[in-house]
Amino acid sequence: MQTASAPREVLLVRQVFETWWIGIPPSFEETFVQEGSYCHAWDHPRSVSLTSTTVRDGDGPVKADAILAAMPPPPAPRVDRLPDGLTGWGAFIDTEEGARAPRAITGILAVDGRVLLATITADDLEWARGIWLTIRHREAPRPSRRAQTWNRAPGRPG
Repeated sequence: MQTASAPREVLLVRQVFETWWIGIPPSFEETFVQEGSYCHAWDHPRSVSLTSTTVRDGDGPVKADAILAAMPPPPAPRVDRLPDGLTGWGAFIDTEEGARAPRAITGILAVDGRVLLATITADDLEWARGIWLTIRHREAPRPSRRAQTWNRAPGRPG
């Protein structure tokens, strides 16, 4: 006799920043604050908060391992997996009074020159872990030479 497993929640893949993507339920409300590069999505008992920044020094983009060395994890139990192809850390934490749920996964994911800070709050930490694992990074598209030429002011050298 076969038993049916519980249906999985449908997720929409959202591009939340120039190079960062995540899966969130379509029922979530969303807001994006341009200043500070902050994205927040939520329903009653759950939330996803993301902040993205670029990290450069005089030599260009800071290497991912240097970013992570400067931003160590808190003294909390670690999430057992990172999203595919990314380096960083995730930790299970207790949330502050007034949060949507008493527990969360918080973490940092880094690639050379970019860092994503994520906090996924939920009563169901397996759900939060599943959302954590949907995070992806894709390189920003480079403008084509044709696009650069087209955007140039008429009569001005490129």
